[in-house]
Amino acid sequence: MSNAEAATPLIIFYRGCAYDAEMNKTCCDCGAYALKHLECSLLGLNLILVDDEIIMGCKQKIGVDLWKAAHDPIFAEVMTRYVPSPWERSEVFDLEDD
Repeated sequence: MSNAEAATPLIIFYRGCAYDAEMNKTCCDCGAYALKHLECSLLGLNLILVDDEIIMGCKQKIGVDLWKAAHDPIFAEVMTRYVPSPWERSEVFDLEDD
């Protein structure tokens, strides 16, 4: 990847959750649509490939992939060596305390 390609901004757009829209008619699949749209954008695929007909299978695949990653011994071992970056907050705030 060249420096020019690396510097190209990712275009983010908002697609409302309207019932007359072609996608996400149930308004319950926003997370799956967001992940699949990001995946298509990163892979250079046409976003028309993602629609209501396949989103349930996509949600199931995302769930299986997450489950497999959580039970992957190599991934689990790598996560034991995780060190938070210095810019992450170190304070924990309890929202119940007012």
